[in-house]
Amino acid sequence: MHAGNQALSVRARTAPVATAGATTADPAWDAVWSPPGGRDGAAAAGFSWRLPGDPSCARSARTHVRQALGGLRLAQRLIDDTELAVSELAANAWRHAVSAGPQAGTAGTGPALPELWLYRRGGPLRAELVCGVFDTRRDAWPQPRQNSLRLLSDGDELADPLLDEVLDDDPGSGRGLSIVSAVSHATGCHRTRSRLSSPVVPGKIVWFTMEIPASSPAAQPPPADFTPAQAARALSALLAARGIPGISHHHDGRAQSVVSMAAGITVRCRDGAFRWPANGTRQRAYFDLTDATEDIIRLHEDLACAGQRTSS
Repeated sequence: MHAGNQALSVRARTAPVATAGATTADPAWDAVWSPPGGRDGAAAAGFSWRLPGDPSCARSARTHVRQALGGLRLAQRLIDDTELAVSELAANAWRHAVSAGPQAGTAGTGPALPELWLYRRGGPLRAELVCGVFDTRRDAWPQPRQNSLRLLSDGDELADPLLDEVLDDDPGSGRGLSIVSAVSHATGCHRTRSRLSSPVVPGKIVWFTMEIPASSPAAQPPPADFTPAQAARALSALLAARGIPGISHHHDGRAQSVVSMAAGITVRCRDGAFRWPANGTRQRAYFDLTDATEDIIRLHEDLACAGQRTSS
């Protein structure tokens, strides 16, 4: 059985993805990413959707991705590959987390419903789409199926009939992470907490990333001219919304603010970045608030699981 916080593969495409028809007037991430209520707003950057608890899960995920990325005028090849990959993840989530029986919780309702997450991270020269499907099963971690790669030849487009076969809404036809690995830059999974259920529930996210060409307007990060105090408040609010206990923050003059959690995690906000210890020091720019939040939640959940194993 796999543990969380793992990277399953990294595969960079050899051919760059060009952006068709991009202009300076194209929608940028700040148009969709800006939190309501001004700079102190705590809305998570990006998109989150609850997926249906039935076999239409994969089709729904593709529709959400197509509409969101089409509105940002990204390259059609990138949108197509993202649709293909997310369809596989959603089909797997339906098969393993919703329809798998008692271990899935309340199948078809409430916290057992999978969630689709989509956001941007990185600077303009290394921008990525992060797309993942959340489910509540921590007893089942994905494994690639190598024989799936026969469906994809290096550098070849999928023929329409074969694409239809891969994207079949019957969850039993899913080919798993091998296809996701073949069309994406990187894939992985880790422990996390839900975004959309109330109350918040623990689970895992299976994710992949797609590189955004530097020539695309979507490569530009949203403005994030936070002060350290504003950054600490925004991060604290996002962590609290995900049910992380014992959060406090204080401001050390104008140079630094500190966010602390009951689990012993301390995040320092200064010089335009969040910094926290995790096998060394991890760092995320303020404009990567969403990615920083997710990374800190992953660390919190890993520490909690390690503590449970030690006490048992």
